[in-house]
Amino acid sequence: MKVDPLQRYFLMSFRFDKSTPEEFGLKRSAENGFYICPKDNCLWVQRDLYDFGWGNETGFVRLPECDFEQLWHLMMESGIQENRYGSAAEILRQYADELLSKIYPIISGPHYSNDYSLNDALKILELNRPYNRSSILGKTQEQIKKDYNKWLYISKKINL
Repeated sequence: MKVDPLQRYFLMSFRFDKSTPEEFGLKRSAENGFYICPKDNCLWVQRDLYDFGWGNETGFVRLPECDFEQLWHLMMESGIQENRYGSAAEILRQYADELLSKIYPIISGPHYSNDYSLNDALKILELNRPYNRSSILGKTQEQIKKDYNKWLYISKKINL
């Protein structure tokens, strides 16, 4: 599925200004746990999204959900604020290992600091903070430490 950066894939509150599906323009579906947008009949699922520092914002994700590359594309290309922050929240929640594999080579390269959209995405992802975002289940102590060292390197490069 190709994503259109001009279409909404996320609906979310900002400073907890909305909390119910109705406030987002959605109606409950006959199928429990899903919501429908009356304008186009697309399905949505409720999800806690981006944390601006005071807790995860209430939000909704359009179905079918985007994969890592689609989320990355939305975060980099969409002018819709909910798409950018919603994508970042989902990348961090579901795809931290993929994010590390994508970002580490870019950060290690000589020209990453000149890319405005990348730098903006790095700020949204808060990669300047040095902690291991990668999954640890099934990994050895050595693999976990290796991931952490990569995240640490990324945060140091961003903070220069």
